[in-house]
Amino acid sequence: MEKSYQDQNLKYFYIFPCVLGCFIPTLTLQLLFELPSERILLKSIGTSIFLVGIFLLVTMKGLNLKNLMASFVMTSFFYIFAFSSFLYDSSQSLNHLLRACLATLICYFFLEASKNDLKIILNIVFVLLFLIALVGVLSILFNFSNGEKFPILNIASTKSIVFEQNVYGIATFFLLFICTRYKQIKYLGSIKYLVTLIGIVALLFSFYRTVYLCLMALLFINSSKKVFWLIFFSTLLFFYLIYFNNLELISEIFKLEQISNLTGRVEMYTLGWELFLENPIIGLSELSIPYYLQFTTFHNLFLDTLIFGGVIGLVLLIMSYMLLLQRLDVKHYTPLLLVLLPSLLNTFYIFGPNILGFSAAALIFSHQIEKENWK
Repeated sequence: MEKSYQDQNLKYFYIFPCVLGCFIPTLTLQLLFELPSERILLKSIGTSIFLVGIFLLVTMKGLNLKNLMASFVMTSFFYIFAFSSFLYDSSQSLNHLLRACLATLICYFFLEASKNDLKIILNIVFVLLFLIALVGVLSILFNFSNGEKFPILNIASTKSIVFEQNVYGIATFFLLFICTRYKQIKYLGSIKYLVTLIGIVALLFSFYRTVYLCLMALLFINSSKKVFWLIFFSTLLFFYLIYFNNLELISEIFKLEQISNLTGRVEMYTLGWELFLENPIIGLSELSIPYYLQFTTFHNLFLDTLIFGGVIGLVLLIMSYMLLLQRLDVKHYTPLLLVLLPSLLNTFYIFGPNILGFSAAALIFSHQIEKENWK
């Protein structure tokens, strides 16, 4: 019993660095102060911490070549992205190769995880996501948020300590997903409803409409009283319309006029498709996007994949996702679809060395290995 307890504690020495190392690159210190070369610095720190965790994992458990090769296959689309970047500009492609290697190691980390390991991972992910949500809520309460402001209402949105506002919204949705569907969070108990409330407030003030829809869908599938939630949201919408009694005002607050072109994404998608057609086999490269767009992606998983790695990259991505999902119970398909859905409007890849890629991988592997702990 004592040895088992010691082994349990030793696991934290490699699990915690691996989780923390994937969260740090997505964070920002802008709420506190401006830091020169912040993105490079935090990515370097996060990568170093993660590699320490992997080194400790291999030291304690040994190297499993079978799982390492399986990880390489599962993340092969990242290597196609790196190769496409190398063909476009070899001098700037090293970062993409490093990202591919990190993705392989993240996949290896999860393949090596036992059922008990995944409980620990999910608990750490939950705590970190909650802290991020809490910072966002506090930034609203004490008026130190630097996020986008709601039109008319003039209320700052929650950007928290996450680099990108939309990423923050998705991260808080992941928090609520774990909080409302996972049965093995040790720290909840009687404060579950308080944590859920903080998560909902953080998500609502993220001002990201995609996760609004995901939240409503999550509440709907979580409840056995689905008719109740349909009536509730319909009634809420009805009284909301009566209260404002001004469709133009509501439209301006939520920028509803942007929905007709998917908040400007229709033009981006058109441009992205034209870029894909320039090199459909291997892609034009991720490095080419800044020359055509002010963003680093086209905010769509499939379109970005076609541009990053062409048809080859997309085929490998689909194969990877199919391999991941094939071990799931059918009843978990719909909930996990909600986890992946935001990537269609704000690209993130499973196994990506960031808060979203790592958290999504943790959720999927946990559903596979400890399915009895999920609703």
